[in-house]
Amino acid sequence: IQGPHTQMVGSDRLEVDPIHDEILVQDKNRVLVFPRTGNGDVAPIRVLEGPDTQLDKVSAVAVDTVHDLLVVSIGHMGAAMATRESLRNLTGGSLLIFHRTDSGNVKPMAVIGGPHTGLFLVGQLQVYPPKGWIIITNARGDAFIGAWSIHDSGDVPPRWKISGSR
Repeated sequence: IQGPHTQMVGSDRLEVDPIHDEILVQDKNRVLVFPRTGNGDVAPIRVLEGPDTQLDKVSAVAVDTVHDLLVVSIGHMGAAMATRESLRNLTGGSLLIFHRTDSGNVKPMAVIGGPHTGLFLVGQLQVYPPKGWIIITNARGDAFIGAWSIHDSGDVPPRWKISGSR
């Protein structure tokens, strides 16, 4: 999948949805969805973007096929400029939860973000649909592995967290 019709500009991560036969691609401030069997210069079948989505510096996407949800992480990309000590106190990353088939400029169903979350820049994002978990690695700041529920919303700390000292 490549070419001008794909609309891809800054894509470097993807998620495969084997149940619905789709490929989801993070692309700066949007999420592009392609048919898994797409080849060549194909247009996306859905594009999630616009100010109401709150998508800004998308770092990862994950699909919960059991609950039919799309989880998108957003966060700071200027972390390389900060010192290790200043990173420990920074927040600003968020997890945005959408319906899997949302397209266009739609508001997320839920937003997990704020100082109590500890989110800064999500390195990896996975969902565990049988339990409704969202599991992340916080790659910058206070590095940790954390888990939230798909039912969480607001400035809530992770339900469980694995971290170490630096």
